[in-house]
Amino acid sequence: GNVWLPPDGKKWDDAKTYTFYGYAYTVPSGTTLNIYDSGHRIEVLQPASYSDGMCADYLLSDQLVLSPSKVHPLVPIALKHAMSKIKINVVRAIGMSSFAISDLSVTLSNIITGASLTYTGGTWSTIPTMNTGTYSKEGISIETVSPAAKTEINIMDFIAIPAPNSTLKGYTLSITYKYTPIGEDTPTTFSKSFNLGEADANNWQSGHLITYNLIIDNGIHLRGSIADWGDGGDIEGTILPPLPAE
Repeated sequence: GNVWLPPDGKKWDDAKTYTFYGYAYTVPSGTTLNIYDSGHRIEVLQPASYSDGMCADYLLSDQLVLSPSKVHPLVPIALKHAMSKIKINVVRAIGMSSFAISDLSVTLSNIITGASLTYTGGTWSTIPTMNTGTYSKEGISIETVSPAAKTEINIMDFIAIPAPNSTLKGYTLSITYKYTPIGEDTPTTFSKSFNLGEADANNWQSGHLITYNLIIDNGIHLRGSIADWGDGGDIEGTILPPLPAE
């Protein structure tokens, strides 16, 4: 198991208290993450366009103030996401007959890609920069979508900066596709845009998983949901007994 070593390299002082916390991060190529104030303030810049697995992520725990004492307790650290995770699915409407989809494109426009985030009192606050991006995935074809087929197809899955002031003002989710009933040759093109500030799940917050289902049949509908992301992970360590004095 993990252990916590004394800060001076020699011994713990049972008469004192110590503050424990942890943070972790991933910084893929094309992203920027700067860490300040002992991990409690970050500056992040995500890519301006979409590709799988391209976003930076950052996790931080709350602080634990403990005394080593003679028991030498276990110190549990629970890491929590500073970012939001976004999933965009295309879903076949229940009861539709078989059909084919071609030239499917999904675009999320005007999203914030740069910000300074500060953790205070258990909450992340976001101050955005002027950086915005457009995430899109294009040219998707689904040969046959039948009543017996899987109804949910994931199109985009990415990590986003939490929206400041609990708003998605200016965020637009658009979808375009060609719909062809099985047995017919001529497709019909459908296209629609949604203002996410007025849609369900219009509040992106730290540690949230936000899912948008674009329900397609011979039209387009949008449903959003918010849940805990919940996969931040834990660290546990035991405070070692004092080392003998030199």
